[in-house]
Parts: sequence; structure tokens; C-alpha cells
Amino acid sequence: MIRPPKYVLTVVGIFVIAIVLTLTAPRTVHAVAAALVQITNTSANPAVTQDIGQSASQMIYLSCISGRAGALSCLQYMEGGNPPQEFSPFTVPANRYMVITAADVNSYKNNPWIPCSTPTNIQFATKIGVDTLSRYGWTLAANAPTTHFTYPPGFSLAPGMTIDMDLNQTTAGCSAEVDIYGYLTEN
Repeated sequence: MIRPPKYVLTVVGIFVIAIVLTLTAPRTVHAVAAALVQITNTSANPAVTQDIGQSASQMIYLSCISGRAGALSCLQYMEGGNPPQEFSPFTVPANRYMVITAADVNSYKNNPWIPCSTPTNIQFATKIGVDTLSRYGWTLAANAPTTHFTYPPGFSLAPGMTIDMDLNQTTAGCSAEVDIYGYLTEN
């Protein structure tokens, strides 16, 4: 009969004891072992997080609708009203930045409600006091349906800015609507 060396029996014995202790150890031992494991969020090893500004409580939905002389009034829709509460004109709160992540844009004839038969240009601008700065714009082709624009990183508006829009069209009788989606953040 061939006998295994003593060190093999010692290693197998230690392995069996470790398995038995692991299976019979109380939960407090497992909790202590888990507490020894920590995750560190560094630039070399980033952990996935969500910015507080992207939480549901910071989300903003604005609806900008044609009004007088081609201007679009931007209303903020808020929870708690039927119809929703509206605040016009929308101004970015003094202690926040607004990050715009998407917009739905359409132009239509007032009667009947069909897409505008001419190209439409909607100019997006911001206003601080009496100073207006044109920033972006959307151009829709003739008879275009609602068009969705996304801005994955978003673009931000500084505290105190009021959103202002103008509708430029080649044929009278068309209106426009822009729905803006975004969120508020502190920085």
C-alpha cells in the first residue's frame, strides 16, 4: 500500500476545517468580513453615480408656445394642478443652472391643426434683464412632423437667465411649439 506524504494530509485537513468553519460560522462573522471590503471611488477606478441634479425632483419640463408677434412664451409645468400650474416667463433660479437635454419642436397651422406647409425657423435665445443673446435655433422643413432633438451631455443656462424664443416663417398663419426637457443643478 502506498502512503501519501504527511504534508498532503496536513493541507487536506486544513482545507476541510476551513470549509466546515465557513459553513457553520454565524452571520456576525460574515458581516465583519464584509465590512473589511470597501469600494473607493477614484478617477482611476470610478464608480457609477447619479448627479443629484438628475434626480426626479430636479427635472424641468417647459412648453414654449407661439404667442404675440412670433414670440414664444415658455411655461413651466408643475405638479399639483389640473391644468398644471404655469409660470411665465421661465427664469433659471438664482442658485441653480439649468441643463437642457432634449427638445421636441413642431410648427403647425392654427386651423386646421396640420403641419406648416412652409419651412419654419425657431430661434432660441436667453435674456438677462433687457439683454437678449440668440444661441441656438431649429429649422423645420415644410410639412415636418414633431421633431425630437437630443443633447446627450446637455447645454447649460446660467442662474437668472430667462428663456426667450422667436418664430421666423416665410408664410403667415403658422404657429410653433417647443417642449424643452432638462434638469436643475447647483454647478
